[in-house]
Amino acid sequence: MATGTAVTGLIRDEDGRVAGVRVSPATGDGETHGGTAHERVLRARLVVGADGRSSTVARLADAPAPTM
Repeated sequence: MATGTAVTGLIRDEDGRVAGVRVSPATGDGETHGGTAHERVLRARLVVGADGRSSTVARLADAPAPTM
């Protein structure tokens, strides 16, 4: 888990499975400070997108959006 960051991309393994995320420091409005100089790569066996209904993680993973 990384607080104060925003997901900027997903890391995929050779089979195309999500294997981590790229993050950058977030500003107060949810935007990033930008630039790859501040970007970090966080690898994980399981990536959970708990970033709300308009999930960046779900969009990047091409996950279906829930309907209400």
